[in-house]
Amino acid sequence: MTKKIYTILILMALIASIVSCRKTEAEILTPSNQMEYRLPSEQFLSIWNSMNTSYAMWDLEEKDWTSVKDKFLPEFLALDDSVKADYPITTKHLEELYTDILGDLTDHHSYFSVKNIWASDEDRSSFSISPGNIEIRKRDYYHDNHINSSYVSLCLEYEDYADEFNIHSWEDLTMVAWLKKLEAEGRASDIKYGSASYTMTIVSGLIEGNIPYIHISDFNLYDIMSFVEKGYNNPDLLVTYEAYESFKKNVLELEDVKGVIIDVRENRGGYLNDNFYLLGLLTDQPVQLGWSRHKCGLGRFDYSPWIPHTFSPGPEHRAIDGPVVIITDLYSSSMAEMSALIVKAMPNGCVIGERTFGAHGVIAGDFEATFSGTFGNTNGNHYAYLSTRIVKDINGNILEGIGVTPDIEMSYAQGTFKDGEDSWLSRAVDYIKTGK
Repeated sequence: MTKKIYTILILMALIASIVSCRKTEAEILTPSNQMEYRLPSEQFLSIWNSMNTSYAMWDLEEKDWTSVKDKFLPEFLALDDSVKADYPITTKHLEELYTDILGDLTDHHSYFSVKNIWASDEDRSSFSISPGNIEIRKRDYYHDNHINSSYVSLCLEYEDYADEFNIHSWEDLTMVAWLKKLEAEGRASDIKYGSASYTMTIVSGLIEGNIPYIHISDFNLYDIMSFVEKGYNNPDLLVTYEAYESFKKNVLELEDVKGVIIDVRENRGGYLNDNFYLLGLLTDQPVQLGWSRHKCGLGRFDYSPWIPHTFSPGPEHRAIDGPVVIITDLYSSSMAEMSALIVKAMPNGCVIGERTFGAHGVIAGDFEATFSGTFGNTNGNHYAYLSTRIVKDINGNILEGIGVTPDIEMSYAQGTFKDGEDSWLSRAVDYIKTGK
């Protein structure tokens, strides 16, 4: 009898523990189940819990997330007392707290928007934090944007912006001016450019008769091609599409392609599918650029195994024997950096320019599939944008927060981009012609 009672007690204890685990799991905050709050400590706990379950890179962080809660919760509880006493909280103070908490994260895709619902009427009501933008300002080669292709297209669409940005035409865009100069010298032809919107600028041309060139400001080719296929006849859309089609035709139909230049300076990324239409033109073999990993549960360190991250040829392609050169800079990020990793993995690839932004993590915002990613609401009191996968290169290096280091590094100098000169593009042409 005693043995039976003992067995029953053990079974009851196990059942209780299972029920307890399920109850705790249900209380874990997920992006689709955000708590409502009225006090600063409740806002902090909402963000802390969501990060605890949603962030895909905790094993890369030096900070211990539990210690963050222990350290900062008392400070937010003190702010609760101010709210209860009807004292406003300054947005500057709230921003400083959250910058200390979130501003040094490795994930360079991550972005946080927070509202201060306890601010005075005279104070600003919100702020944003971008760990990547904070980090790059500490680099010894940091500089402002210099191409500003998005500003050019803004000026074309809204003439009032022209004086503000001191950009008045396509000829003021770095690579256009350089191509025009080569055209005058008889060294470039087939120059085309267009902007379907302020986030999608394409410039293409043919250098010295056998080097197709393209500058792409963002990876939105998938959208453009879809719109054209559906019969959209917007003039800006069509000329941008034609600039891409001209590049594609040169790659696929020229009898002797000496090499290809893809310019992703200041390209902030976009659709993964775009490389079927860009780098996918240039190879007839799959290319493994590295490995990727995602979260596979709500636990902080629940990660999948590393799986091969492979890039395949596009629906139209040609094996390019000559060098494939990609030009990067500090502001090349996300899909632009993935493109650089692909080029590095190609036997004939070469990266020229600056070390990139460092945002390689893949964005695929299905929380139920990845247990990670975006949480909050853009119209709510807080919102977070996060990577859902982490990528390492073909050599096993995790470059998140670091960036892709070029094979040939070019230092930024403002003088290089004046009077129609572009030393980085010139270096790319020299490399294709000489192999060094």
